[in-house]
Amino acid sequence: QALLYALDRQAMIQAIYFGLGSVAVGTMPVLSWAYNPDAITLKYPFDTKKAGDLLDGADWKMGSDGIRAKDGKKLSINFWTSTASQQFVEDSQVMQQQWKKIGVDMKPNTEEWNAFIDRITKTFDFDIFLVGFSWDVDPDQTAMWATNSYPSGFNMGKYSNPKVDDLLKQGLATTDQAKRKDLYTQMQNILMEDLPNAVLFFTKAIQGVNKRVHNMFPNAVSNTFNAEQWWVDAS
Repeated sequence: QALLYALDRQAMIQAIYFGLGSVAVGTMPVLSWAYNPDAITLKYPFDTKKAGDLLDGADWKMGSDGIRAKDGKKLSINFWTSTASQQFVEDSQVMQQQWKKIGVDMKPNTEEWNAFIDRITKTFDFDIFLVGFSWDVDPDQTAMWATNSYPSGFNMGKYSNPKVDDLLKQGLATTDQAKRKDLYTQMQNILMEDLPNAVLFFTKAIQGVNKRVHNMFPNAVSNTFNAEQWWVDAS
């Protein structure tokens, strides 16, 4: 929680993503019908004082070298991301700087994509890592948060909360959209308290299309959803 409070995520979006994105509130994408930010109780705005207070309350005391320590152990973490994304590399640099301000020594590490994927899905050799992902059209997030989504899913941190498991199952057992939205809101509020992973932001992408291409309509889920209707000028 302290690490997330210490990140100025809006500034990161402006500086690294050219303003093309939104700070995540909960875990649901902004475009999802289950997006319900007003009902999310913990939103984690940028607040370095709150971050410091949380670390103080957990007995991580600031040392004379500017790094916190507890029981003789420095608050130092190894951070991993992939060189496949220059934006992730820049994110890690900003995160290192912002976390240092609250007394956290973050050591950034980068590696090529295949080695990175092996690290986070096979060896699980990390303290913390940054990766991007996309949700499907349906708001079910079982692959990320369910107990049984380790090790084959995206639950790389072995998160396990029976209440979250139950809410995910209930969400898949009904077609009532309003009920599902409420169930997923309850789930998010538990997740934002437990905070096994921090969803930082939802970014946007810019794509160029040749003027010869006709009948291609932007779609937030799939760029090729109506590919069978495209046609191209001969010249």
